[in-house]
Amino acid sequence: MHSLAAESRRDFVSKCAIGLKEIRECHYRLRALHATVARTDEVKDLVAEANQLVAITTIIVRNTRSRP
Repeated sequence: MHSLAAESRRDFVSKCAIGLKEIRECHYRLRALHATVARTDEVKDLVAEANQLVAITTIIVRNTRSRP
């Protein structure tokens, strides 16, 4: 199924890939924050959640690209 904002499968993959790039950047910054100044359980939980979002979005992009 395609997002309503995407006009084609290629567009959907492109938008997901952009989102994945942003999620990875957020994940990196949260890890840096946790490693330096905010060693709290809340930040640790956010790092774990961002990691899950990276995994989910990666699978969406990979599966959509591999479909005929």
